[in-house]
Amino acid sequence: MNRLVDSQIEYWATLGQVVEHSGLTVQETQATSLATKLSCAIKNVLKPR
Repeated sequence: MNRLVDSQIEYWATLGQVVEHSGLTVQETQATSLATKLSCAIKNVLKPR
């Protein structure tokens, strides 16, 4: 059970970083496809620096 919780925390932390990094606002997410923006942002966040 603990491993599942750890995975969920990591998932939501990564998602939060992606949203923060992409600079999405509520208005933008309502006006555009969130999935498209998030997939692009995830690619950018997960790239080695």
